[in-house]
Amino acid sequence: MRCVRGITTLVNIHRRVLLELQSKTGTRLHDLRGLLEEFTDVSDAAGSMMGTSELASLLKQRFPVLASDSRLLHRLFSLFDADGSGAIDFKELVLGWSRMARGSLDDKLDMLFGLYDTDGACGRVHNASTW
Repeated sequence: MRCVRGITTLVNIHRRVLLELQSKTGTRLHDLRGLLEEFTDVSDAAGSMMGTSELASLLKQRFPVLASDSRLLHRLFSLFDADGSGAIDFKELVLGWSRMARGSLDDKLDMLFGLYDTDGACGRVHNASTW
């Protein structure tokens, strides 16, 4: 079943989309394919979307602190879920991942701020927003 899902996902995510993501993020095509395989392994039955528990599975090896802290995990999920659908697709994962791991200093600071600005305090983080 895993191979069938993986092949289906690869067919659905055309090379053009992978090349677009490569161009936007600077991530090597080989690395994008590897991330796609991991995404497919932990995503829903159709291999196209993931929720917070699937994101935790994906993060567990690379960022164990984020995967084990449910508040941070839910905030990170919200940051990755760019369209607000309640699920992360592969493109959202790559763009969020890239911002977190390879982004500019401003990208990383924006992401960190987003993780701790839990009450949307109009650009301010204070003790009440940091749990």
